[in-house]
Amino acid sequence: MSTIHQFCRESAPSRASRSNERGQALVEAALTFPVLFLLFFGIIEFSLVILSYNTISNAAREGARCGILDPSVRTCNIEAAARRLTTAIQCSPPMAVRSFPSAGAIRVEVDCDVPMITQMMVTALGGTGTIPLHASATMQVE
Repeated sequence: MSTIHQFCRESAPSRASRSNERGQALVEAALTFPVLFLLFFGIIEFSLVILSYNTISNAAREGARCGILDPSVRTCNIEAAARRLTTAIQCSPPMAVRSFPSAGAIRVEVDCDVPMITQMMVTALGGTGTIPLHASATMQVE
């Protein structure tokens, strides 16, 4: 036998040492699963919060647009126009819509506390389980 084969045989792990490595994959999975779990749900949570913010931002813009169309007649209900666009998101407590008309402009503010999908874990760790979002839109009266 050549010296290379002898070296490989001597340095190869024996059957006894290989049997000690049986639980290695289980330990590695147990260590990496929580990290992957947090990463996965963090991405989902972040995307839902961005979706909710974009929704209430568009609702504030729609309420302000409704308020500037014809301020003398006020055929448009600003709060109803803002709430119409936010039926897809849940707010806890219910969404607050406020309008502030002034001489040449109107400002609409929308506040919403969006519940997290990981709310049980966050409240168990001492958090509130909701993310407060605020959006406002200001438009000049035409």
